[in-house]
Parts: sequence; structure tokens; C-alpha cells
Amino acid sequence: MKKILATILALVLALGLCSVSWADENNYVTVELIYGSNVSDEDVATAKGIYANKKYDTCKAANEAYMALFGVTWEKGYLDVTNTNAPLYKYAGVSGSVTEVKFYIHGTLAGFTSLQSSGNQIDCTVGGNHQIFRTSYSIIGVNNADGTKAQLTDGNIQAYVAGGYDSMHTQYGKLTIDNIEFTNTDTTTVGASAANATENSTKSATGEMEIKNCVFRGRLYVYDNFANTGMTYNIHDNVFDGTKYSGDSNAYSIFAQCRGGNKLNIKDNNISGFARGINIDHANVDATISGNTISITDAGRACIQLSSLTKASVEGNTLNLTGGNAITLHEKLLTMSAVPAVSISNNTITGTGYLIYDDAKANNKTFNSDNLELTMNGNTVASTVNTTQGVKNGIVYGTSDVVTGQVSAGVTVQQSTGGYYYHPTTDTKADETKGSPKTFDAGVGIYAVTAVLSVTGMAWVGKKRH
Repeated sequence: MKKILATILALVLALGLCSVSWADENNYVTVELIYGSNVSDEDVATAKGIYANKKYDTCKAANEAYMALFGVTWEKGYLDVTNTNAPLYKYAGVSGSVTEVKFYIHGTLAGFTSLQSSGNQIDCTVGGNHQIFRTSYSIIGVNNADGTKAQLTDGNIQAYVAGGYDSMHTQYGKLTIDNIEFTNTDTTTVGASAANATENSTKSATGEMEIKNCVFRGRLYVYDNFANTGMTYNIHDNVFDGTKYSGDSNAYSIFAQCRGGNKLNIKDNNISGFARGINIDHANVDATISGNTISITDAGRACIQLSSLTKASVEGNTLNLTGGNAITLHEKLLTMSAVPAVSISNNTITGTGYLIYDDAKANNKTFNSDNLELTMNGNTVASTVNTTQGVKNGIVYGTSDVVTGQVSAGVTVQQSTGGYYYHPTTDTKADETKGSPKTFDAGVGIYAVTAVLSVTGMAWVGKKRH
């Protein structure tokens, strides 16, 4: 009986030690490649034999492993294609050989970091270098056992998805960010580019960036510094929780400031806890801001600021005010090469504050039909919202005649019936913490069994001795 009990206790102890290693393995990245028809089955099988079912400890390691399939090494002191024995070496300059690279995030990890090296700046923080053709990338979070999202703690995400040198040009590519919680409470920069690397190239490229089903604890900065001619940015169905934001106190939850690209869609997001909501500062963009719920904390700022653009549609949003503005029309709109067109329709504005802050009027300038094409219709505004003025830094300003006229035509004031009361919630328990898993913890169970068996064994031995 002693031998049996000792064996059981040893097995339980071993399992208990294993539970620690199992916990460590919860944080890893797996890689999947989608191949083009020009890659032979033999080469696909050889490549898969290297990365398939392998768990990488970091996002950086997974990214480098992808590039190594094409023979990219640090042999020259910078990243270059030098390993001729790599399984996909002969496809390094052949566009379409890999149509998409998928990184699956498990658990909690640091994010993708730059792979720049002295003497050679590679194209992006995700993907290849100058010698690898551009392709689509997806970064996908895999839910934990308790249903919580996979997490990235830091690191920006930027990728070249299309364009490149004429000799290995990719016409279209996409960056997808899906189902990830970004725990960084400062700023996370995400950008994608479809730019030609060859000067005076006659080829064109288009691309897309999609961010969906994610949670951001800090600001999202949508940025690229390349003259993309055909980029579309889609940001939808995300949660932006600024209750623990640690960056600039005046920051917007979403700040779009891209040099390239001409389509920006911000749709069906829930934004709260930030001083400001959304800022569009992109001279070449056609922006649609629709279906969002935005609640801001700064009494002198705006849920939506329109700084520079070619066209903007603000429709069907719910804007909750605590003393600030629903909309800011920045004076930079006066500097656009073409008259910007702004449509504000079917929005619901609640709380206490101001409908529109007219930055031109505040700076002794004026918006008129010659420099701003403004239309408003179907908007519903609480009676506690001032529709004739705006506020900045505690100072109240009037609005230009064109703004005043559109407000009069396109705004309905919801009169109080005595039962209306706006009370912004401060309860963030659901978003602040992940909570305890509702599933059984094998490690805890093992240790509990160990304790019980140990006590039982001691009692049995003691009884035998007695």
C-alpha cells in the first residue's frame, strides 16, 4: 500500500510541475501561409515542414521565421536574401507566390517590433524586406479558454502590402488586425501602405487595412508616410476604453493622419473614457464616420473633429457630451486645395454641451459656401445641448453663417418632458478587468489533490506505526 501511495504522490507531483510548463506554453504565435498556384506542391510541403505546428515565443521570432523561408538572414550585417538552401528561395522575387501570411496570437505577448538594421532599412515591421515581394498579412487573436481575447502589450504594426519594385510588383494586398486586445495604455500605431518603390513607375497598386473586433486601452494612431494612391482603411466593431489611458491628456481615441490613401471608414465602434473622440487630419481622404457611440470626458473638446479632408460623412452616431462639443470644424478646412464637402446627418447628441465648435469663427475667420460645402439633416439634439455656439478651453464662440443656417435646417431639438436625465456611467468593471476564468484550473486542482493525498498518506502511515 505504501508503494502504491508513493507512486500516486510522485505522479501528482510530476503533473503539478508540468502544469507550470503548460502555463508558459499558453503564450505563443503560430504561422500559416496561403500559397499561390505557381509554388510547387513539393516546395510547399518542405516549407510547411519547418513552420507548421511550431509555436514561436515572440511575434518577432514568427516574423523572422517567415522571412527565413525565403533565405533572409543577417549574414551581411543587415537583412538580405543569402541562404540559397531555403525552401522558398527561388520565389523571393516572384509576386503572388504567397498571397497571405497569417500570424495567430495566443495568450499575452509583446507586439511586432521593427526589424531595421544598420545599412539597410527593411520595408516594414511585419513581413519581408526589400528583396521579398509584398503580400497580405493577417494578425489574428485566438481566444483564451475563459473567452478573453489574446493580448499584445506593446509594439506598432506597419506593413507594406502592395506595390514595390517594378520587377516584383504586387498589385493588391491587405493588412488585417482581428480579435486582439491591445493593452498598451499609451499609443499604438497601425498602418499599411500600397506604394511603388520605383520612382516614376507606371504601375499602380491598391491596398486595404482592416481593424475589427479589437479592444484598445490606449489611442489608435492610423499613420503612414507614403503617397499611396489607392488605400482604404476600415476600422469597425472595436471597443476603445480610455479609462486607464496614460498618454497625452488631450489625445483622441482614433487619430487618422495618413499621407496616402483616399478612403477611411470608421464604423460601429464604442468609444469612451478618452478626452476626445475621433480626429480626421488627412488632406486626401474621403471619410465616413457612422454608427459609433462616442462619450468624451473633456468639457472643452469634441467627439468628432474634422481637421483636413476632401469629403466626410458623419451619420447615425450617438454622441454623448459632458460639457464639450459634438463636432469641431477645424480652421485647417480653409486650406484645402479643393472645397471640402461635409455631411452631418441622422446623429443623436445627448448630455450637456455644444453641438458645433466653429474653429474658423473662433479665429476671426469664416466658413462660407465658397470654402465649405456643409449639409445637415435629421439630427436629434437634447435640449441641454447648445446648438448656436461651441466651446474651447472654457471660452464660448459663435458659428459662421453657413453653419448657423445648416443647423437651423438639419437639427431637431428634443424637448425635455421632465423624465429625461442624462447620467454618464463611470462603471467600467466589465472592461477594466478580465476577471477570473470560469473554467476549472487544472493546476489548482492538482495541488489540492496533492494536499489531500499527502494528509491521507501521513495519517495512514501514522496509524500503521501506532
